Amino acid sequence: MVNCTDEEIRYLDPMIIGVSEQTDDVVDQLISGSWNSALVGMKEQRLKLLGMLDLIETDGYTGDNYTLANPGESAERVKASLQSVEFRMDSIWGANIQDPFDAVNTNSAGIENFGLKAYDETSTILTATYSWLMADSEVDGEVALSANDFVELQNRVGVLTGLSALNDQEVEAFVQDLKDKYAEMQQQYADLQTEVSTSPYFTKAQKALYISLGQPLIDMQTTIEENLSLETKDQLDLIDRDLFSLVSFAENNYTSPAQKPLVYGEISSITELRWFSEEATSDDWNVSWVLAADIDAAETKRWNDGFGYIPVVEFTGVLDGQYHLISGLYMNNYADAHTGLIGRLVNGGEIRNLGLVNVDVIVRHPQGGALVGYVISGKVNNCFAHGKVGVKGQSGGFIGRADNAEIKNCFSSVDVTFAGTGGNMAAFAGFFAGTTSLINSYGRGLVTGTAASTNALVGNINGAAVVASGVYFDSSTAGKPNASSVAYFDAMVVDLPTANWGDLANFPEFGSDLWEIKTVTQISPEARPYLKGFPYDELQDFLMAED
Repeated sequence: MVNCTDEEIRYLDPMIIGVSEQTDDVVDQLISGSWNSALVGMKEQRLKLLGMLDLIETDGYTGDNYTLANPGESAERVKASLQSVEFRMDSIWGANIQDPFDAVNTNSAGIENFGLKAYDETSTILTATYSWLMADSEVDGEVALSANDFVELQNRVGVLTGLSALNDQEVEAFVQDLKDKYAEMQQQYADLQTEVSTSPYFTKAQKALYISLGQPLIDMQTTIEENLSLETKDQLDLIDRDLFSLVSFAENNYTSPAQKPLVYGEISSITELRWFSEEATSDDWNVSWVLAADIDAAETKRWNDGFGYIPVVEFTGVLDGQYHLISGLYMNNYADAHTGLIGRLVNGGEIRNLGLVNVDVIVRHPQGGALVGYVISGKVNNCFAHGKVGVKGQSGGFIGRADNAEIKNCFSSVDVTFAGTGGNMAAFAGFFAGTTSLINSYGRGLVTGTAASTNALVGNINGAAVVASGVYFDSSTAGKPNASSVAYFDAMVVDLPTANWGDLANFPEFGSDLWEIKTVTQISPEARPYLKGFPYDELQDFLMAED
């Protein structure tokens, strides 16, 4: 134990010096990193020093048992650190933001023609940002800026810098390029009109998109001729992005291109779904995504030379369907790929609130299903699938195989056909293992074929830790007498006669907040439990069949 003298306890001067020196060290470390993170970090250190200085000058460090021996010297020491921090902040701000902005020539052809509005807006943002950076205190309710905000501001200044460098000839060329691009888009739009209105392959969503582009294209002509600005090209590019998706669809055997989502983390169209499956990376598959619209995926039957939709290889993020539907998904994939909307759902990955209707899946890999091929320590909640699956290996209508998985409030209405020998198959899942739990769910679908383990609900089960609660199946519609090949699992589930499926009282675990009895003719002519929240009434809007 260290013994301190009364004088060392009483006087706080060494503490003030130590904190000040520590602040200097922290600032040195911040500067060694990225400039934008350094600014945010130095703001925090500056506020700390200002707080110390205020306490020194208002005797805040004086109490019954402690005080400052030399408040004047302590104040000067803190002021010196404060001056050093502010000098460094100003230097970084100037080099990366203010100096490049001050160098922008507002009389240049580029700024005069395109950038005056953006220049004024950026000037206002600069003033507000610097005021926040050098404020003497935090303001209640004020939104703190992040390091990314400073990068975005630098990018705005960079655009102005680029415009400032344009001469008259370059401006004229830029304007002419815009006009040429606009004329090309007008012609493309006109050429599409007949095909969009008559072709059976254009979906309701694509037709609505085509119509929605009409007025913006008309307005763009006035903008180019009278109100040209820095934003004009961006506005034109947004229209062109959607128009390109329709043109490409018509020109490439009625298949859509892959387009990176406009809003990262949201899938809003068939083009963005294709990007998600074919061009996204493992980093993209490790974050949260939402489905922002119902998607008609019938065209996937023509994707990739007939192989269809390519499953997401391995998903570790969260996919929230937000009660949207994907219709007509077709998969006929390679033997080395787990088959499903998601090939492998692993390491805490989760799918929720998503419905698949009219799927058509051919499983060539040992594990496959409509929604997920293989779940390992993942979760599936509030999802369903409908359609048909041709399987091999450990495959099912909904999920191929699940190890240590949690599946809750789901249903499968998928007809399953097995081709080959051996394997495990059923209407819901092919194989359960580990601590997998199936809760408040059901499987209904015709099961045909000669797999080694062919059952109504789950093909086979490994181990005694698999749990089922509130789970139902119908052996008469499945054409198979048993839920699985394991007696203990069969004892936990209910074989409910077909006549009893139209009454929610026969499903006591199915809460009325999540489930309802209704008839959805596109899925089944009989009344049965359906998850609430999904737009079943809109199923007729999808292309339910194609040549």
